[in-house]
Amino acid sequence: MFYAIRHFTRYRYSRSVWQSMMEVRMHPRSEGNQRCFVFQLSVNPCARIFGYTDSYGNLVHHFDLPSRHGQLTIISDALVNIENQPLIPEDMEYEAWQELEDLVERKDYWDMLMPSYFARTSPELEKLAGEIGADERKRRSPLAFLRDIASGVHSSLNM
Repeated sequence: MFYAIRHFTRYRYSRSVWQSMMEVRMHPRSEGNQRCFVFQLSVNPCARIFGYTDSYGNLVHHFDLPSRHGQLTIISDALVNIENQPLIPEDMEYEAWQELEDLVERKDYWDMLMPSYFARTSPELEKLAGEIGADERKRRSPLAFLRDIASGVHSSLNM
């Protein structure tokens, strides 16, 4: 199925600013069952847009506006095709935990696995984790663990 995606961001300043420096990650990735066929990024006031690929494979666009402006508009347009999702297997071997641990060891996932200002624990989160069995991951396969967690979160939100 094809999707035409438009993302619109507008910054309005209470008074003119003399410079803006921006970095955006709006380009849909082409991987798995998703393909991005067209992508366009526009900025007003006009700026020269540069790009690079970050360590996670995301295309990052960046630009600066070294002149006075009272607002900044960023528009991204993309045409993306998403094919049918492959079926999730019914089961997974318990040994797949080791494969996941090896993957984490080979790559740098530190910033995703450590607490941060935006993702930190709380007594409420610890209580929910206990209620849905998130602290018992090693007793089941990774797939069964994820299904149980998703089901537990869903149930807790529907109480």
